[in-house]
Amino acid sequence: MAAFSYSAINASGLELSGEIHAPDLSAAREQLRIRGLLANDLSELAASGDDSARNVFKKVKPKTLQIFSRQFATMIEAGLNVVAALVILEQQTDDQYFALVVKELRADVEGGLLLSQAMHRHPKIFTNTGTRNISSPERTRVANTSTIVG
Repeated sequence: MAAFSYSAINASGLELSGEIHAPDLSAAREQLRIRGLLANDLSELAASGDDSARNVFKKVKPKTLQIFSRQFATMIEAGLNVVAALVILEQQTDDQYFALVVKELRADVEGGLLLSQAMHRHPKIFTNTGTRNISSPERTRVANTSTIVG
């Protein structure tokens, strides 16, 4: 899912700008329209994925993933939705690189991806086993998120 920066006008005539995540330019324009915004400028941002030069050597410690997994599972079991849990975890993590990854997860989920699909975009952090453990319950809407790290 790509990120797009936009400048748009709302129904009151105020100019707003921000970032939106969508599969393509037309889907981004449609998301803005649904929000009641008319896009003046809409352009795709450069990819910030794991393969960029600044992130290629970055690692997330297993302990960080373990804490994330436990806290995320606890929040979901307590009734929080996925996005709210990701927002909290993004704010609470001490690892700045992992906070950016969690921010991207949240943006992707808000943009319409399943959590497992968003995690699959970060294969160096979330293993295939971990994303499969999320993928299967997502389809049945019953999540046991205690096995994210895999």
